[in-house]
Amino acid sequence: MSRIAEKIVGKPLRISGRITQRGTVADNVGKSGAHSIIYQQGNVNNADETIDNDALKFGTNDLIIIGANAIDLFNNAAILAGSLGGGLVGKSINLWNVEGVKVIVAVGLEKLIPGNINEIVKRTNRKNKFLLWGMAVGLIPIQGEIFTEIEAIKMLANVDCFTIAAGGIV
Repeated sequence: MSRIAEKIVGKPLRISGRITQRGTVADNVGKSGAHSIIYQQGNVNNADETIDNDALKFGTNDLIIIGANAIDLFNNAAILAGSLGGGLVGKSINLWNVEGVKVIVAVGLEKLIPGNINEIVKRTNRKNKFLLWGMAVGLIPIQGEIFTEIEAIKMLANVDCFTIAAGGIV
């Protein structure tokens, strides 16, 4: 997701909701820059503190591109939520759908998980954890068009392609 922003506006985004050797963690510690931006008529604005209010102005002519922490085989996607309500972005997600904003979920196939995200969301939350690897997180489902490497290759090269294997040791 940050690479897409960097290509469009020339600036990478601050990454949040990461899984590292320490487990689930928030922002890149010490990194500056915006986590959420609004690109409008050639202008780039940091929307980190205003995205929930900005979302009230979004409509059918707007486009949101968001990354995901998980996708499944049923075209469901979700982001990790480590803060109350998933922070301002988490709180604005339902507004996107209500206001008819087009949402593209740009996500790599390495985020593909077994199971159905909609069922997994029902069984996970941030509360009452007895074993953690990092901070406690829940999942917030994202409604939108899933866009992986497969869709990118199909669009760029006008070919049919599909995944045949994954994983390995580097």
